[in-house]
Amino acid sequence: MLKAFSRSLFVLCFLLAAPAMLRAEEPRPDWPFPEGDFAPLFPFIVEKGAQDNITDIQTWDGAWRDAGEGPVLSVRDGRFMKWDAPYRFMGTNLCGAAVFCDHAKAERLADTLARFGIRVVRLHHMDARWIWGKNFDRTKTEIDPDQLERLDYLIAQFEKRGISVNINLHVSRGLDERDGFENSSTLSSLGKGINTFEPRMIELQKKYARDLLTHVNPYTGRAYADDPGVAMIEINNENSTLPGWYWGHVKKLGSPYRELFRAKWNEWLRSRYADTREVLEALEWIGAPAPGETLENGTLPVPFSREEALVQSAAFQKEFFTFMIRLESDYWTGMYRFLKDGLGVRPPVSGTQLLFGAWYAQAEADYCDIHGYWQHPEFPKGSWDARDWYVESGAMVNSTDGGKVGQIAVNRVLGKALTVSEYDHPYPNLYGAEGLLTLAAAAAYQGWAGINHFAWACLEDEFEMREQTRFFDMAGNQAKMVHLPACYAILQRGDVKSGPGKYVYVQDLSRAGELGLASDIRDNPTPIQNRLAHTPSLSLVCWSGLRLVDGGWNVELPKGCVNVASWDELPRERFGRPGEGEIRNEFGELRWNWEEPDGGYFTVDTRGVKVFTGFVRGRSFEFKGLTLTPGATRLDWTTVSLTAVRPPSEETCSEDGILAPGRYLLAATGLVRNTDAVFKEYGEGKITAAEEYGGTMGTAPALCEGVPLTLELNNLPPEKVSVYPLDEAGDRREAISAEKTETGCRVSVGPRYKTLWYELVVE
Repeated sequence: MLKAFSRSLFVLCFLLAAPAMLRAEEPRPDWPFPEGDFAPLFPFIVEKGAQDNITDIQTWDGAWRDAGEGPVLSVRDGRFMKWDAPYRFMGTNLCGAAVFCDHAKAERLADTLARFGIRVVRLHHMDARWIWGKNFDRTKTEIDPDQLERLDYLIAQFEKRGISVNINLHVSRGLDERDGFENSSTLSSLGKGINTFEPRMIELQKKYARDLLTHVNPYTGRAYADDPGVAMIEINNENSTLPGWYWGHVKKLGSPYRELFRAKWNEWLRSRYADTREVLEALEWIGAPAPGETLENGTLPVPFSREEALVQSAAFQKEFFTFMIRLESDYWTGMYRFLKDGLGVRPPVSGTQLLFGAWYAQAEADYCDIHGYWQHPEFPKGSWDARDWYVESGAMVNSTDGGKVGQIAVNRVLGKALTVSEYDHPYPNLYGAEGLLTLAAAAAYQGWAGINHFAWACLEDEFEMREQTRFFDMAGNQAKMVHLPACYAILQRGDVKSGPGKYVYVQDLSRAGELGLASDIRDNPTPIQNRLAHTPSLSLVCWSGLRLVDGGWNVELPKGCVNVASWDELPRERFGRPGEGEIRNEFGELRWNWEEPDGGYFTVDTRGVKVFTGFVRGRSFEFKGLTLTPGATRLDWTTVSLTAVRPPSEETCSEDGILAPGRYLLAATGLVRNTDAVFKEYGEGKITAAEEYGGTMGTAPALCEGVPLTLELNNLPPEKVSVYPLDEAGDRREAISAEKTETGCRVSVGPRYKTLWYELVVE
């Protein structure tokens, strides 16, 4: 068993990783880590904690003010506001046991996250077992005061450093006999699809919210319900009646839950029809109910599965899905009103994630949230089966439809602030460093409120990890971590310009249209997720979203905007075309290129941040002020970010494209893997690790590839430029000299410096 997996107690949801089964023949000897003539990989583990150097963004413009000071977040015109200014954030997730760390680890973790520009930490999976602590064996309804004290201290340390929290009220608590839920083996393990209508479960959700949110943190003197350091509250993670029904959670219910679902259906029908005969005629009911099954006694049958609904008429299906949408809408509205009116909760509240149910229901809350993963781990033998998994290892930059970023953009509800509270390109996808940079750039351009990487860690002894442990943990992923300052500057500092510009890509959705998507089950065995007909590449280059047109939701588009429906309506010279190999956003700062087959790349080019992520193919890449030429790497792939400590102003940026005076953090990453890692092919383009078949995730330390890289700086003499390789703490090593060229100077870095980041100084 892999060391990281055997140590982990967190076996729920996306926190598993484990041995896998080999499905392909033995891979090529050098796959996927070709050695060739490349320089050896070297250990490089980023030192955590606060650092008094360029890698700590708290040194750029001064430490952030206490997150508990001032007003709570408010929502205005589809944006978060604080101190009368727009509030955008880059965040992460902290899961399970990691939320309940000891005091010393809490302090160092807070230093680390603030250093990398993390503004909001989503507290996730607390309710599986950890918050119940010593009470867990007898009940999952009584918070352990010792565990609560640890949580209080962690949040206080976050707030002190300017970091807010997102509190999740239900993620992974499954109720069973210990709390009076008989026949619990027929319930979904996390209560998904059921706890949105089971009244006892809803009451226990309210109890948990009351116990937690009205509790006064002794370290801040504030209750969480009105603490400005609580950025937001989520009611129920990835949970909805609609997908619960589609995915079979309702079908497997035993007594008394089956009877409850049928009773809810009959209550609905009684509110709309006079008697059994009228129901049967109006719904064109196919197949007579059994003798004694009537509306009058509340026993008309309900479809527990897609198969049962498919045999019924279109009128029946429309009625049934209207019922389910209303059933879950009542839940979201009821919980929202309980929090706001019953508990006096002041921070913004969301229901669940878009695409886990109905858009209109989620738009009733203060803001909307969504999740996205590029090449999420797949489990062919069943959900989170530790014996059998794989990860697709393709790069999103090769996806001309925008990948997950395009999908998120078209589902944004106009007029509502949008957060992406979970996003990742999970390890061992070899191109994961592209993920957050691409998402941050899209979020900034689209004007989303914030993004949360999933996740920093799920165990407290993983805060200082020296290897990549599981699919998601950032704490051990050096290739992603060193680009976090660039993500901070792109989104939170606002270096990428926000839309809308002249052109927008907005689709209208009525309640009838939403119902049609939900009830389209004949040829569509999936839930409401991802059914919008759209051109996702348009949402990369245009400010995008979904306009709800019924019930007062018809948000007006910005004045002067042109709403386009196809690429034909966009100027070619400004936007490019997917079929011609390149597209650009309206302001020209973001660029996707597919000129080389399977050799795509993405760039950001602003005064304060420049990013390249993608395949090299022997090319050089032009930016304003510089030319970037990566050398050969094992995957012919690299991710490079160049971030100014202070964004240059128009006065300091000449029209000739000279890199402005200042200090810049340069990060360059290629392949990063653990020591002795062995991955196996699981079909074409798929990677898995399995000890019993010769694979392993490997051990510490993580080994990194030094990226050969040349920067040619326009119109700058070499004496004006200094470059310092940085050590694992981010401190300077001996300077690298710049060379004179005909057009300015050249700086070359590479494997011999055994680092992933550098400091570039322009005088």
